[in-house]
Amino acid sequence: FDQARKYCEQRLARYPGARFTMFLEVLIASATAESGDILVAAFEPANKETLDPLHAHRFHYTIFCLAGRLEAARDYCKALRSADVRFSDQNQSEIKLLDYTCGDIAADEILRVAAPTRDTLCRAHFFVGLTNLANGDRTAAQQHFQRAADVKIVGHLADHIGRAMSAQ
Repeated sequence: FDQARKYCEQRLARYPGARFTMFLEVLIASATAESGDILVAAFEPANKETLDPLHAHRFHYTIFCLAGRLEAARDYCKALRSADVRFSDQNQSEIKLLDYTCGDIAADEILRVAAPTRDTLCRAHFFVGLTNLANGDRTAAQQHFQRAADVKIVGHLADHIGRAMSAQ
């Protein structure tokens, strides 16, 4: 964790406001942070948001859920949807994922819609895991993170959060 934090600090010194680095820094901090307030504050942009809508959706939902703030996560997603943003990957699974993160469809529906491809299924399990984590159901969260890791697409991210949960 210390090496990863140092790397993030060095990168942010060279590229102030680099949102991917800030996201990684917050994920690292989630393993040891004492409160959700610290996580959310660490990720809040100082200026105009620099992420494209697809990554803003994914990153903010993740941060809010790690902080245990499911309603704030859903509110953020609803605001994105009401702004009528267009994702770079405007396909049915991304639209349904936004519906899921807004709280409009159930986990079983997003998993069914995502099932045809490994990438979308992995992402769906990851977001269902985040939702369970924000709801305080660490066992279900860990099961979905493990399923995401088993799919092997973005499994490294799910593995990180699963390990961080186990360490706490």
